[in-house]
Amino acid sequence: MKSVLSYDKSSSLLSLLVCLVCLEITGCTSYVTLSGDRKFPKHPEQFEVQPGGPYAGNEGIDFNAIYYQEVPFYDVVPRYVTLRFWSNGRVLCSGARGHLPTRADAERLEPVDVGVRLGYYQVTGTNVLIEWFGYQADAIYFPAIGFTRWWAVIDGEDIVLVQSKTRELGSRKRKEDGRYKRQHLDGLESQPDW
Repeated sequence: MKSVLSYDKSSSLLSLLVCLVCLEITGCTSYVTLSGDRKFPKHPEQFEVQPGGPYAGNEGIDFNAIYYQEVPFYDVVPRYVTLRFWSNGRVLCSGARGHLPTRADAERLEPVDVGVRLGYYQVTGTNVLIEWFGYQADAIYFPAIGFTRWWAVIDGEDIVLVQSKTRELGSRKRKEDGRYKRQHLDGLESQPDW
């Protein structure tokens, strides 16, 4: 009797594995892989936030800047989370490790030492609504996290994150300082490919 049960379990696992491989080969995944192993939905209309814009730049967001925040980690190397906005409603969350963000960090769309998030944003008055797809940390993709939404406000030259919500994980008010400081960088050239 034991051998029949173990055969059925292994048969079921093998069937599941074959099914998953077939889905991957036929392209039935919910995302595409961009350069640098970045993931983005095959059907971006899944976003509840569609790209705003084109924005003229008078909304309070500087398109020739990155917005950064130092984040505490458990090592001695300083780390920074950066936000970069484009006038076509696209936004990138990336970062720098070991140094304040530079022009090279602002131009890079692919992960190096830190992960990236790709998304869309809309501006209404001083309110900024951002929606990210998934999460990628050190080139690892976590599809279970799904879409994350951020609510932020423009405060002078800075952007302040007020609240975040992940569809699968629920909502979280920001207790820590969610302030991203503006660092203007003339002539940024890279363009989003999502």
